Amino acid sequence: MWFLGKYELIKDLGRGASSTVYLAHDPYLQTDIALKVIEGIGKLKGAVDGKTAYQMFTTEYSLVGRLVHPYIATLLDAGVIDGKGYVAVEYVSGGTLIQFCKPDALLPVRIALEIAFKCSRALAYASQMGILHRDIKPANILYCGGSNVKLTDFGSAVSTRLSTATGVIRNLGTPHYMAPERFLNTLPTPISDMYALGIVLYQLLTGQLPFHGENTAALIERIRNEPAAAPSTLRDEIPPALDELVQRVLAKTPEGRYASWEELSVALSNVLELIRVRADARDFVETDKYGALRRCAFFSGFTDAMLWELIAFSHWSRFATGDVLMQAGGEANEVCIVAEGQLTARLSGHDLSDIASGESFGELSYVLGESPKRAADIVAKSDGILIKIEFNALRQASPACQAAFNARFLLSCAARLKSLTQTHFGQSTNSPTA
Repeated sequence: MWFLGKYELIKDLGRGASSTVYLAHDPYLQTDIALKVIEGIGKLKGAVDGKTAYQMFTTEYSLVGRLVHPYIATLLDAGVIDGKGYVAVEYVSGGTLIQFCKPDALLPVRIALEIAFKCSRALAYASQMGILHRDIKPANILYCGGSNVKLTDFGSAVSTRLSTATGVIRNLGTPHYMAPERFLNTLPTPISDMYALGIVLYQLLTGQLPFHGENTAALIERIRNEPAAAPSTLRDEIPPALDELVQRVLAKTPEGRYASWEELSVALSNVLELIRVRADARDFVETDKYGALRRCAFFSGFTDAMLWELIAFSHWSRFATGDVLMQAGGEANEVCIVAEGQLTARLSGHDLSDIASGESFGELSYVLGESPKRAADIVAKSDGILIKIEFNALRQASPACQAAFNARFLLSCAARLKSLTQTHFGQSTNSPTA
């Protein structure tokens, strides 16, 4: 058994030129972590060939606690002990995306697109925080199962909020994933990271890189001047819309690519929608859910992290006009939000009240800790989408997510109380105003 400070080192996970990554245990958090250890960190600072490694360590050190997103591996701690630099990162046991970049081990096209979408949202968040990753590649994307991933290894990252380029090593990165403009010694941009993500998507779709070279110079020449083969020439099931998306992401100039992460996310979502409709028009892909949440007024104050957390523990269904979604007398142990469409509460053939898009029902029972029987049928007055969240699942959500829901429930209950008061007692001309 070997310790580095408080961390118990369990086994070697991998070695690099200047560091070793261990599976370790944090006794305070009571969880396993990935611990990157850099030998002789002080000597690296002064050595010509060690300055890059030292800068990468200090970059990760500076980002501890700054990047909080469901698709970014959390940087938990960093420091120096006994001359060794260390960076503690959230541990993910599923390996990296490298395992799915081979022709005989490809993920379904839909899953590959969902992974690219989630990476685009994580990189959009990092960009909003003023951070560019600069080394997006399969080895730096951890696989969590399904289409869930976490970006890691921000050692090559740079802040876009620096007033000058001082201290920025411009050529950091992996050549196969570097955008053409990166070889002209230009400063990195979010659109350069977008190109790198495009290369990752190409690999996930086809099992191979779009460009090869006998040496680095030949590789750079092809990246800068040769077009990538359309993914559909290497995999029959890829639709033309996806070929067009990949071609645009891998454009030779930044101006030829999507203008922002948001624009790329929308394009990925649109292609996913085409694939979903072909497979099952009533099915959901996660980009459908994310888009519906962003459009729904109920979730206007929720952060990206809260929305992705919600997607993980909610149940979704599509409804059509006339569908009876719930019947009087049934258990009321879930909060429901109408993401799209309109419902009505109906009893003995009479409509009691309409429930519009962006409104919820069942929240009062959740707040009171009760599970009563439903007093009326819930019937669809249009086509739409319903989100159901079991009480127990919501109570186990993060404190921030619960607080956001509670705030919305309070507004909903207040609005109903106001409506009820006006209906039964009328609007008082003497009532005080805020």
